[in-house]
Amino acid sequence: MVTIVHVGLPSPGEPYFLTHQAVFYSAIINFLLTLVVFTSCKSFFSLVSLFSSRNPLSGNIFKRFYRFHSILWWLLAASFIAHIVAGIIHAVNT
Repeated sequence: MVTIVHVGLPSPGEPYFLTHQAVFYSAIINFLLTLVVFTSCKSFFSLVSLFSSRNPLSGNIFKRFYRFHSILWWLLAASFIAHIVAGIIHAVNT
């Protein structure tokens, strides 16, 4: 919602349509990756274990999911950098 209000939806007629799309879609990807990174974190499952009777950190699903935690951080960092660079290009040229 913040993305749509802040930059609006990309429209095909504008001069920097591709840059605007990069800003828009990288913001959405950043939001989704932030949720995935948070839910693959041990801190999140420790919080869940406060309200649950069994510890979710001991399950096989978490162990398989947590294996990709560092890769998810790198993806989030790359997407964030792409968002900032595209945002600067878009801001300078409009």
